[in-house]
Amino acid sequence: MTNRHTQPFRGTVLWLTAILCCALVAVSVGCGARRSKQYSEQGKTYLAIHNPEEARKAFERALELDATNAEAKVGLAKCLVLLKQDDAALAAYREAIQMSPTLDTAYIDAARLLLQHKDPAGAEAIAKQFEAVKAESGGILRAYVLRESGKNDDAIALLTSLKEQFPKSVDVRVNLATAYIDGGKAAEAEQELSSVLSELDGQSLPARMLLVEAYQKQGKLDAMVQELRKMAAERPTDDNLALSLARSLLMAEQYDEAESIARPILERTPESAWANYVIGVCLIHKKQYPEAVECLQAASAGLPDNKQVADMLATAENGGTITPGKEGAPTATAEITSPAPPQEGETWRTLWQEARLRRLLENRETYLAKPEDGLVEALALAAVFTDNAAVAQELATRLPADSPVATYLNALLKRDVEGMKSLIESWKETTGERKVYQLNARGFAFALGGARSQALAAYSECAQAAPDNVVSFYNIAQMFRSAGMPKFAVSSLKRLITRYERNTEARQMLFDLCMEAGYFGEARQLAESSYALFPDDPTTLLNLARVYRTEGDVALATEVLKRGMESLPNASVLAVALGEVLTYVGNADTSLQTLESVRSAKEMAAQIGFITAFDYALQDNWSGVLQQCDELAGARYPLSVRLLHVASLIKGDKADRVSEPLLNAEGKPIAGPSTLVLLSALGKLEGPISDDDQSLAKSLAGDPSSLFTFAYAMACREAGFAPKALEQFRELDTRVPNQPRLVNLLLRTLARAKTMPDRVEIAKEYTSKYSNVAGAWLGLAEVYSLMDDRKGQEEALRKAVEVEPKNSEAWLALAQYLDESNNLEELTSVFRKLIELLPDDPFVQNNLAYCILRTNGDTSEALALAKKASEKLKMHPNVLHTLGLALLRSGDLQEGQKNLGLALEMQPGDPTMLLDFGNVLLQTDKKEDGKKLIELALRYANQLGLDFPRRAEAEAALSKA
Repeated sequence: MTNRHTQPFRGTVLWLTAILCCALVAVSVGCGARRSKQYSEQGKTYLAIHNPEEARKAFERALELDATNAEAKVGLAKCLVLLKQDDAALAAYREAIQMSPTLDTAYIDAARLLLQHKDPAGAEAIAKQFEAVKAESGGILRAYVLRESGKNDDAIALLTSLKEQFPKSVDVRVNLATAYIDGGKAAEAEQELSSVLSELDGQSLPARMLLVEAYQKQGKLDAMVQELRKMAAERPTDDNLALSLARSLLMAEQYDEAESIARPILERTPESAWANYVIGVCLIHKKQYPEAVECLQAASAGLPDNKQVADMLATAENGGTITPGKEGAPTATAEITSPAPPQEGETWRTLWQEARLRRLLENRETYLAKPEDGLVEALALAAVFTDNAAVAQELATRLPADSPVATYLNALLKRDVEGMKSLIESWKETTGERKVYQLNARGFAFALGGARSQALAAYSECAQAAPDNVVSFYNIAQMFRSAGMPKFAVSSLKRLITRYERNTEARQMLFDLCMEAGYFGEARQLAESSYALFPDDPTTLLNLARVYRTEGDVALATEVLKRGMESLPNASVLAVALGEVLTYVGNADTSLQTLESVRSAKEMAAQIGFITAFDYALQDNWSGVLQQCDELAGARYPLSVRLLHVASLIKGDKADRVSEPLLNAEGKPIAGPSTLVLLSALGKLEGPISDDDQSLAKSLAGDPSSLFTFAYAMACREAGFAPKALEQFRELDTRVPNQPRLVNLLLRTLARAKTMPDRVEIAKEYTSKYSNVAGAWLGLAEVYSLMDDRKGQEEALRKAVEVEPKNSEAWLALAQYLDESNNLEELTSVFRKLIELLPDDPFVQNNLAYCILRTNGDTSEALALAKKASEKLKMHPNVLHTLGLALLRSGDLQEGQKNLGLALEMQPGDPTMLLDFGNVLLQTDKKEDGKKLIELALRYANQLGLDFPRRAEAEAALSKA
C-alpha cells in the first residue's frame, strides 16, 4: 500500500494535503461537466498563486455549469477563507460534504477552520461524521482534533485502537507516533516509527551498487579514476560522466587530461556549469587568473549554492591565493552578499536534523561562537556531504585529534583507502546523534568507493535508528541522482520534504530534478506549494514562472514575475526573467523596457545581452543583433546565440565570417543536432550526415535568404522560443518544400509551442501536405504525446511506418510507444523489423533478445543477440540484465547470476530486474531467494511510487511460490 500522507494533520501540511486531495476529484459527465472541471482547474491555479478573487470567479463559474461539482465547492470554500468570509466558507464545506460524502478535503478543511475559531466540539463532530464514512481517515482526523484540543492522551488511546483495527495502516501508525511526540513520549514514538520504517524500507533494499558514485563529489579515491575512465569509454555520449572523470582528474592533479575532456563539452554547451568549473580550475593551475575568473563566474551562476565553486572563484579573483570558505560574488538567484543570520528556533541541531546543510554551513561562525558537544562534527560532515572540501578542511583543524570524524576527514582528504577501511571497521556508536554521524559518514564513504549496497544499508539503518533526522534521505537522493536514477532520487526528496516541508534546499533540489527529468507536472505542483510557503523568495518566484512558461501558461508566468517585482523591486533576476518571457511571446519593446532598468546589474550582463539580441531580431534590427552577438562571442556563449550570430552575419552580408560562430577555438566545427545542416550548407562539416540532412543542406547552400531563415529558426528553437521558431520554419517550408528534415523540425517545434491551442490542426495540415513523409507523422505523434493523447499518438506512429516502412526512426518511435503500453507481442515483431534495418545496433539487439526471453521464445537466439550487444555495451545495465537472463535460461547459473547481480548493482531497486531475477531463481533450488527478490520488487515499487506494469505478474508469482 502506498503511503498517501505521512503526517497529514500537522501544521501547514494539512492545507497542502487538502489542495492535493482536491486535485483527485473529477466530474466528467457530459460537456457541461467537462467545462466545469476546466474552470475548477483554473481556479486551483489562481489559488496556488494567491489570487482568491479570480479563483472565486472560476469556481463559481464551474458550479454554474455543474451544480454537483464538489471539487469546485471545496475550491470556493478555500477562496472564502482567504477572503476572510469564514462562516460562508464553513457552509460551503458542509455543502461539499453533502454532494460527496467521501470527499476527505471537505472534512479536513472544515475541522481545521472550526479549530481556528476555537470550536473543538464542532471540529470533533465533523471528524465523527467523517469517521462514520471512512473509519480510518476519519479516526485520524478525530485524533488530530483531540491533539489540537489539548486531549493528547485521548488521541493516543484512539490511535492505539485504530492501530489494532488497521494494523497495516501507515497513516495511523505515523499519526500515533506524532501523538507520542506531542505527549513527550519520545521513546515510544521512536519504537513506533522504527517499526514503520522497517516495514516500509527495511534493510534489504537493492542488493548492490557498482556504478561510480563520485562524479559529483570531490575527494575521489585514485582507484576511481580508472573506473571512471572505463565507464566513460562505455558511455562516450554521457557528458555528466565525462565531467565526473574530469573532476576526478583535477583531484589527481592531472590538469591537462581534465582540460582535454572538459573543453569540447564547454564548446558544445557553453552554459555547462561543471565544464566551466573544470576549465576554470585548469586555468588557475596555469596562472591565467582573469580567464579563470570568467569561467568560474559562469560556473557560479549555474551552481550558486556550491561552496567549492565559490572558493575557487575567490581563489582566482585573489590571483591564486587560496581563501577557503570565502563567499563568491553575488549570484542572480540570491542577490545576497552575506548569509542571513539564524532565525528564531534555527539551532544548529535543528538545521542538521532537517538536512538544511548549506544553511547550517552559512551560519557556522555564529554557532561556533558558542561551542556545543557534537557541533564541529556536524559542521564537518555537512561540508563533506555538500561537496565543500575547503570548509571541511578548515573545520578539520577544530576537531580533537582523537575524534572519529577527524580521522574520517583526514582519510578523505588524503585519499587514504586503508585508513578509511580501518576507521569504518573500528568506528562504532550505539545511540544518539553520534550514531547518526557514524552511519551517514559510513554510507557516504561506501558510496564514494562505489559500494552502494553497503552505503544504502548504512543510510537505511540511520533512518530507522533516528527517524526524525533526514540527512540520510538527503544522501540517498544525492546517490540516486548521480546514478542517473531520477525517479528514485525524487522519491527520497519527497520523503524528506514530507517530514520537513520548509526545507528550501531540498525543495530546490527536487524542483531541479523534476525539470531535468521532464516531470513537469510534479515540478509545477512543487513550485506552487513552495510559493504558498515562501511568496517573497526570488528563487521560488523564478521556479514558478519557469514551470508555468514550460507548461505553456505564459500569462501566469508573467503575472507571477510582475507581482514579484512589485514586492521585490531590487531583485534584478526577476526583471530579466520577465524580459525573457516577454521575448517568448514576441513583445520585444516591453522586454527591452524591462531590461533597461537592470542593465547595471553586472552579474546579469550575459543573460541581458542574450535576451536583448533576440529582442533586436524581433524588431528586425539585425545590425543591433550583430553588435550584441559580437559582444557575447567567446568560448562560452550559448549555442542559441551562436546560431543567431550566424543569422546576423548572413543578414549583414558578412560572408567571410558566417561560419565563425560554429567553429571552436581550434577552428574545428561544433557538430551537433542543431548545427549539422548549417555546417554542411556552409561547407564546414567533417564526416557524413543523413540523407535528409544532406538534402536540406543542399537546398539551403545556394540561397542566402533561406539559409538566414533556417539559422534564425534554429536559434529560436535552441533558445526555447518555440512560437518564433515555428513561424520561421513555416515560412521556410514555402521556399524549400518537400524536405523531410525540415518538416520534422517544424512539427517537433510545434509540439513544444504550448501557447498555441490549435497545434493539432496545424500539424494535420502538414501531414495532409506531406502524407508520404514519415517525419511529418512522427511530428504529429509528438504533438499528441505532449497533449497526452495516446490514441492520436499511436495512429500517427502507425502511419509513419506505413508510409516509410524502411525508416528506422519511425520504427524506433513505435517501439517506444509499444513498450510504454506493455504490448509485448507486437513489440517483439517491431524489433524483428528493426534488426533487419539496423542489424549491428547493440540497443536493437538487446531489446529483441529481451523480448524473446519475455515471450518464452528461442533462448539460444536471445543469448546470441545479447552477447552481440554486450560486445559493444559491456557495462550497460540493461544489456547485463538481458544477458544474465539468457545465461540463466541456458543453464549457466554462475555467469547468469553474476551478470544479473551487476545489473542490479547498476540499477538498484528496478522492480523489473528484481522480478526477472526472482522468477529465474524460483525455477532453481533458491526459491526463497527468488521470493525475496519478487517481494522486494513489489515493496520498492510501492514505496517509491514507481510505474510497474508487471505488478500482477509479480503478485501471481508470489502466490504460486
